Amino acid sequence: MEKGSITVDGISLTVSGLGAQPRDWFEVSLIPTTRELTTLGSAPVGTRVNLEVDVLAKYVERLLPAREQPTPEARRQPRTPLSKAGALGYAPTLRTSGPRDGSQYGSQ
Repeated sequence: MEKGSITVDGISLTVSGLGAQPRDWFEVSLIPTTRELTTLGSAPVGTRVNLEVDVLAKYVERLLPAREQPTPEARRQPRTPLSKAGALGYAPTLRTSGPRDGSQYGSQ
């Protein structure tokens, strides 16, 4: 799988996994140092975060066919400065899980 990067609350991270549908979810791996020295380590599940993607990802998103049409209610919503600039325009929430192998995070 080719990996990309995403910035979550100003912290640049490498994408380590994607959902079956690209808009379903993405996964990043946090090393212990990043967890300890940033706000991500103490953010509870459900915390709203700011996402920024690289310019190439924005162009790819525009080239892909639309999978879902906005509802009439969503069309009436005012556009955010981010969406006007071509960014994501929504506030995703943080969901966390432990390492895939079931081990605990830790540093030595």
